[in-house]
Amino acid sequence: MKNDIISPMRKPTGRLSKEDQEKINRRLGSVYRKIGGRTFIVGLIALLIGLWIDRLYHTQPLFSIALVLISAPLVIWLNTSTLRREIEKAVEEIKADRKN
Repeated sequence: MKNDIISPMRKPTGRLSKEDQEKINRRLGSVYRKIGGRTFIVGLIALLIGLWIDRLYHTQPLFSIALVLISAPLVIWLNTSTLRREIEKAVEEIKADRKN
């Protein structure tokens, strides 16, 4: 029931009005900033830890590259789950407003 308007795996079954879509977009603006910041911070932390380990063991690019590559799928998963959750919340709010 919760995925009947927006679902990443299926075509939308209900149409949102332009006004409803604008409400969702305004709400998701802060989420996009959070996702961008999280991506930058996780990548930076992975790089700094990798450089520190490389300097410690004299294995110059090995750990830096490995940790950045490992952090990419982690960030993608975190951002995808956050965005899905926030979209579902926004759609539920729109549905609740329609009923009132």
